[in-house]
Amino acid sequence: MDSHLKRLLAPALSLILVLAASAADAKGAFGNGAAALSGKIAGGGRTTVVSPDGKSRVLVRDNGGGLTVQTSGAIGKLSFTTEDAVAAELTWSTDSKAFFITGSDGGAVGDFHLLVVDRFGGRLTVKDASAAIYAAFGHPVKCDGGAEVPNVGGIKWLPGHRILVAAEIQPHSVCDSMGTFKAYELDPVTMSVGRRYGQLEAKRLFGPDLGEELAAAKDGCITQPMTCYVSTNHPESKSR
Repeated sequence: MDSHLKRLLAPALSLILVLAASAADAKGAFGNGAAALSGKIAGGGRTTVVSPDGKSRVLVRDNGGGLTVQTSGAIGKLSFTTEDAVAAELTWSTDSKAFFITGSDGGAVGDFHLLVVDRFGGRLTVKDASAAIYAAFGHPVKCDGGAEVPNVGGIKWLPGHRILVAAEIQPHSVCDSMGTFKAYELDPVTMSVGRRYGQLEAKRLFGPDLGEELAAAKDGCITQPMTCYVSTNHPESKSR
């Protein structure tokens, strides 16, 4: 390649390298290894996420009111729609036999849900795993206006075909300790919850796997909960 052509192509090559680096550095809100979907399909677009072994594909399309998801290849054929389109992200299992999608049916604050596509009873099916995590998490803090369900998001697949899942107190100003989380090991076939991790332990054990939202959760709210109380949730403290 002559020097004149190199000079002409240099700006384009630099842009390609920047874009590639940006894509490589991108993180999901819940899972660092997730494929972010929303930015690629906004405005009626579509994107395809290929399985680790290259033998299966998931086509995700913006249908105007949510997502249309279609599988093909070795995993089998399945088509479904979901309203959980905001900040949606997808993570394949390491064996390429299943995947999960995390997304919100509201805004960027929530509510986020976890959908798992796997073989249930020998049949490829989609299931909402959020309820199992709601039951495990309960309502550990006060929220103005009453109890709220947490955001539920998949972090990563674990050995033994289990999923590490986060339950996050919705990050808005009406809840104590907003944006903090706990993590759970979930068996997606039985929807049973196994080992549980507090935020500090989850960060210590799985720090590189946590998406941006979870990595930024304030640890001070765990070590000193009262510093993250919403004053209107604790009127009794004003009389002291």
